[in-house]
Amino acid sequence: MADKVNKGNLIGGILHSQKRWRIAVVIGAVILVIGISGTLYFGSINVTEVVKNNVNPQTGLPNTVNGVPPAQAQLIFEILIFIGLFILAYGIGTRYTRLSNKLRQ
Repeated sequence: MADKVNKGNLIGGILHSQKRWRIAVVIGAVILVIGISGTLYFGSINVTEVVKNNVNPQTGLPNTVNGVPPAQAQLIFEILIFIGLFILAYGIGTRYTRLSNKLRQ
């Protein structure tokens, strides 16, 4: 009875168990793309600043660009890549688990 109520609900309809893996795949892919693009952007800034010898003599890291330290920003986007890959793998794994359970029955 509760399942029928949740299916009619907007949130329950979106997060229904058959669609949950698709949402996980989409969210994981979006986070993955954001992480890759941010890593490429801040990585290129890092390389450019090091080649120009525009580094902080105390830390050896490139100086901040518009108030953002590019090395730390690149690290944050690299962490986003791993989070996106994890969510994407979860969504794909959930899909294949459901398919194998249907084939067993």
